[in-house]
Amino acid sequence: MRMPAEASQRIFKSAIGAVLPPALVHSNLERLGDTLAVGSKTYDLRHNVHIVGFGKAVSGMCRAVQQLLGDHLVRGIISVPSGTSKILEEAGKSFLLPDKDGKISMCEGAVNNLPDESCICATQRIIAMLRDLTKDDIVITLVSGGGSALLCAPIPPLTLDDKMRVTSFLAKQGATIQELNIIRRSLSIVKGGGLAQIAYPSKMVALILSDIIGDPLDLIASGPTVCTESNVEQTRIIMKKYGLHNNISADAKTILLNPVQNKPGDLQHVQNILVGSNTVAVNASLKEAETLGYMAFVLSSSVEGEARDVGVFLIEFMIKVIECITKRHLETEEEFTKFLYEHLIRKYESKNWPWISNINRFARKLHQSITSSNPILHKICIIAAGETTVTVNGTGKGGRNQEMVLAAAIHLFKYYKNIDYNLCFLSGGTDGQDGPTDSAGAFVDSSSNFITDPSDLAQAEKALLNNNSYHFLSNYSDTLLKTGLTGTNVMDLQILTIQRF
Repeated sequence: MRMPAEASQRIFKSAIGAVLPPALVHSNLERLGDTLAVGSKTYDLRHNVHIVGFGKAVSGMCRAVQQLLGDHLVRGIISVPSGTSKILEEAGKSFLLPDKDGKISMCEGAVNNLPDESCICATQRIIAMLRDLTKDDIVITLVSGGGSALLCAPIPPLTLDDKMRVTSFLAKQGATIQELNIIRRSLSIVKGGGLAQIAYPSKMVALILSDIIGDPLDLIASGPTVCTESNVEQTRIIMKKYGLHNNISADAKTILLNPVQNKPGDLQHVQNILVGSNTVAVNASLKEAETLGYMAFVLSSSVEGEARDVGVFLIEFMIKVIECITKRHLETEEEFTKFLYEHLIRKYESKNWPWISNINRFARKLHQSITSSNPILHKICIIAAGETTVTVNGTGKGGRNQEMVLAAAIHLFKYYKNIDYNLCFLSGGTDGQDGPTDSAGAFVDSSSNFITDPSDLAQAEKALLNNNSYHFLSNYSDTLLKTGLTGTNVMDLQILTIQRF
């Protein structure tokens, strides 16, 4: 395996290791005899604890809670992605599965991250269990990315097909996760605080692992434990932006424009705790990169935008960094910043990406590193994180990370064939799954770009146009990033390395 690519994958895997559920749970829950301490609150343990969970990371979170609470745990139901049990067992990750003590029922569904009848069945079982509880009961609610699909209860008379048409249409139009979840919770009984209302009067402790930029608790898994009143004006804006009015059922349109206000204004019985986010993963990446001898920097933990555009931008960014550290006339911090603005940021201002303003801070740090250590840096690692989107115009197969890398590779071949540095670009989903594929993402480096001649370029551009990154990349060895399901989920990571030959 090529050394820069190997280093990038090692950095990526270190990030995943830092956000595995058991460590996150144990750092936020503490048992003191028959008392459970969560933040500033304590709960009496009297064989009165129940678990519900939904998301890609809740299996491992459940295992950690089981081990902590012992026989104080009565029962639980968790809804996880289809194939979780088999995949984790075959990967030697049984420690991320619930203890087999008969107390936890693990329901699998949401093939390709889409809600299905299995998810609805699991949600109905969760609702039935919560409705049986009293004020003396405690509900540990485990929430992570993927929970929007795995906790599914459309408002009657809305059907699953009705709801799927809405979310599928928005996703194909490139709607952000924030926009999707605003619409999802308007169509759901359990989202936007609905689940917490059902659980009243029991005490609810929600452990939330964020997969959304900025960690908004009301949007992670569409906020089932966070009270959020429907915002009709916000909904109208999204519907108009994507032309939703003419592409959904009459029932869906009626519910969206006339939301049912059945959620309480105050959920005093609920304690919401953010147990982890991509910040933890980014910091772990930074530390591992430094261990491997890289001068490491964090560009942003809130990257968003069209995946292919972001891929091209990040390749351009890497090239401009090389120019910054090699051009002798760029000597001051101000010259660095001005150069990056004139030759990079100005070009992308129309994208309205707030996160690219972080480049000014990056320029300062890069200049300080050069002036305080070496006149030329031979190994640089730049780390970014967030969640991009894909506007689907084709009929191919892929995911946002693979599409980002494919777009970056095309741009690299077309404009930067001969450079004195090896550039490696890796982008991967921390959940181990990128779109409806068995890949977490992909990577490319300039020393052996899989696009090597005009015929490759033509095929790559055709694949990108058809949103068919997976099938194109599958033709080349050592390009797809395959980790298997990781048992966690904190959005995507981009690992960019610049290394002098």
